[in-house]
Amino acid sequence: MSSSRSCGGATLGIPAARNAGSTSARRTGGGTEAVSAATSASARSTTGGMTALRSSDAGRGTGRVRDFATAFLNLVQSLRLAEQSKDPALGAHVHAGMADQATLLGEPEEGMRLAQAGRQGLMKVDSPACLADLWTLEARAHAVMGDKAATAHAINEAERAFARSEPEREPEWARFIDPAYICGEWANAFRDLGQTKYAEAHARRSIDHARTQKRARRGAMSYATLATAHLQNRDLDAAHAAGVRTLGLATQVKSSRAVEAVRKLQDGMLTFGPHPLVADFKERARPLLAA
Repeated sequence: MSSSRSCGGATLGIPAARNAGSTSARRTGGGTEAVSAATSASARSTTGGMTALRSSDAGRGTGRVRDFATAFLNLVQSLRLAEQSKDPALGAHVHAGMADQATLLGEPEEGMRLAQAGRQGLMKVDSPACLADLWTLEARAHAVMGDKAATAHAINEAERAFARSEPEREPEWARFIDPAYICGEWANAFRDLGQTKYAEAHARRSIDHARTQKRARRGAMSYATLATAHLQNRDLDAAHAAGVRTLGLATQVKSSRAVEAVRKLQDGMLTFGPHPLVADFKERARPLLAA
């Protein structure tokens, strides 16, 4: 893998997980079921639906459980189609989407189990990018549950898998699993744990890749994570600077998740009281949040 795709997970000195084996080794009963014969049309339908769900705001960031639930039901339907196809990697990809939604629904333990079930589906096929995504989503679930050791273990495994990925050899639907995405998700995991050193480092890597690719939405999300890490360090100046960058990118895209990130940033800044930087950010954010 070229260095341009590296996120540097292991090289950041992330501690090896201790006593995480029992957590990480758990699997859901049955995993991915044996797939039956299906038409290529059903596989294409599943791929299209999953690509839309994983790359858009479907059910994400709106704060409404109903939206999450609708997206999750769509993923269940996609899983049925995937199980009828002869593509285990596609089935694992659907499990990844379900794991993502479960964690966002406030069910991180279910998200963890779905990610693990997805990995079972990859036992007979080699898709390093999909494997890295599943480990990453498991890390997100562990982070929400506050398990630092299991999060570090999952991210180290994701790093190893991602290091083997070659975009030209991955399915087209897996192309979004790139450094901008995966570094951003690792940053989110460390943010959720309050491990700001790692959150900042991965957020900056994601931002750099997103800038190169001119991906405003991903850049906005990673700048928001960076700003949140600064808030966790009680560094309002740095948080304001990153927050302004978040706003600049968020206004370029139509993304409810980006808007929600801006709203959360504003709430975090309000804890500093009547500070000029807080007032400035509120004024800058007002048009976006009022839209």
